[in-house]
Amino acid sequence: MKNFPHQFSNLTKLTSALSLVQRLINEGRNVSDDGALGISMAREKIYTFRNLTTTIDERIAIESKKPLGNQGFRTAAREIRRFFAHTNLIHTDEIDYFVTKQGEELLSAKEDVQYRNLLWRDSLLNMSISGPDGLTSHPYRILLRLVNDNPGIETLKLLLALEARDDSIQEYDRISSLASLPSESIIKSIGTTKTNARNAVKILPALAEQLGDISRDKGFSFGAINFSTTEDELISLPERRSIEKNIPTPVDVENIAGVPKYKNIDAQNFDLSSGIKIRQRRTIRHNITVKNLAKFFEKNEYILFEFPFDCLARKEELGGFLIEVKTLDGSPSDERKQSEKALGQLRGYRHYNVHDDLKKPVLRDMVAYSDHPSAVGISFALYNGIIPVWNKSSKWVTSQPDGTETPLSPDMLLNDIADSSP
Repeated sequence: MKNFPHQFSNLTKLTSALSLVQRLINEGRNVSDDGALGISMAREKIYTFRNLTTTIDERIAIESKKPLGNQGFRTAAREIRRFFAHTNLIHTDEIDYFVTKQGEELLSAKEDVQYRNLLWRDSLLNMSISGPDGLTSHPYRILLRLVNDNPGIETLKLLLALEARDDSIQEYDRISSLASLPSESIIKSIGTTKTNARNAVKILPALAEQLGDISRDKGFSFGAINFSTTEDELISLPERRSIEKNIPTPVDVENIAGVPKYKNIDAQNFDLSSGIKIRQRRTIRHNITVKNLAKFFEKNEYILFEFPFDCLARKEELGGFLIEVKTLDGSPSDERKQSEKALGQLRGYRHYNVHDDLKKPVLRDMVAYSDHPSAVGISFALYNGIIPVWNKSSKWVTSQPDGTETPLSPDMLLNDIADSSP
């Protein structure tokens, strides 16, 4: 199981710690010094001493007489640096530390808590951790997928998000099978201790709850999507009601489609500005993806069309592709929403906006993702007759029905259709 920092689980405190690190760097202070950073954190009350009965400086003096490994503020300094490095908020060139552009953007938004939290969510979704074997995974994405696939999962079992060696389908299948075991058996199976297991779920589940990605109740975790922001819309989604609501449930005519109870909405709890900022960032990613894919098709001698669809790439003699581009933020709920939207848009554009002449001799539907979709997302596209593609190491790839990843060859895809025609 990968070792993840387990000191701080409060977003406000984490933001304050990052702000402190930035200030110390600007002052020319050495934030790689555990003592200097730890003492500053204690004086700023970011790190707090237990059972404090003296002044903070007096307690620092007492703690400083202990062996270095027993000085809590030093441990906190090491852990906070490690956490910020994992989330790409600080970086080091082996001489000095500096706050990254991502970190600076987060700090500039710290007074706008809604936007700040959306940036924290983005950092966690993109956070990658490498193990001793050199393999890398995205623990926060895996955690959300575990909750999404196992509604009401025991929160302690979310330690499996740190057990995954990489992001592969095979590795997720392995930890998913472990999730069906009692937590005590999981701990024994992966060779960790109860203490390490508890530490493994101190931080990420707590942050996920503060960000609205999950809710927790009496030791169990559920999906809790409160607000969704994509490049083309802002909508509010319902929260989880119960475990049973995640599966089809029998209902009589008197209880179906009950009238919802709405909370009072005011500018304070329904501020769209933060969502709009995130949407703007996703729009940039969306447009970059469209341009990259258009260059690929142009290089393959396809003629390009647009509006209202993202792209239609066509060769007179072979046919073409109607393409919808979707950005992904790394969470299962976002991927599902984007995939479902792509299906509806492609069908709508084909029916209402594409002239019959552009459908000849064949027009295939394609969804282009900004990032690698999951196996579930790929199978959803293929089941609905849509070709899923994504950019991998500057090359466009797709997936066969058996899950085999192959380079995108548009001519071959169209020729396959022509060859199979009666």
